[in-house]
Amino acid sequence: MATEAPRGTRKRFTVFVTNLAGVAEDPDTCTCLLRKQGTNRGDSPKGPYPCSLVGDAGSGEYAADVNLSPSMTLGDWVATFTWKIGSHPAIIDAQPYLFTVTDLVTPYES
Repeated sequence: MATEAPRGTRKRFTVFVTNLAGVAEDPDTCTCLLRKQGTNRGDSPKGPYPCSLVGDAGSGEYAADVNLSPSMTLGDWVATFTWKIGSHPAIIDAQPYLFTVTDLVTPYES
């Protein structure tokens, strides 16, 4: 289910990084990429945005704080994470974060 994210605001996208056994790990690198669903336009993809640790060390809790551009296209977007631990190849998050970009501007009412 997609959540609402007004453009022109700051949004936090989070990920919980684990190894294949389900044990939390802190990656060496972590990035977040935003991609518009159903299109391949100049405003998609956005990023990559760096992630930072938001939980305790070793918790695997990382987040990317992203300023959603005021000119960002409205509609459905997806945030995906990529991280690397040691010499292992980069891993792409298997459960992307779905969100819908909306506009805070309301039409004029008399």
